Amino acid sequence: MDLKMLNSIVKIFSKYNIRIETVGMTIVGIDQVKVDLDSKAYMPDQLIKLISNVVTQQIIKQCWDF
Repeated sequence: MDLKMLNSIVKIFSKYNIRIETVGMTIVGIDQVKVDLDSKAYMPDQLIKLISNVVTQQIIKQCWDF
């Protein structure tokens, strides 16, 4: 994983209105959920699944918190 790939992933998620905040190679926020993910530790497909899981958990939480 490099910065170019991370930026590409961030751009792709933004097309789905999912905002990813980064500081260098670290993801620090996913749709206003604070996280601390070192993207260098993941393959691109693993990182995409991890980001998707964070979003999925927020949707589940909202469903149960109505």
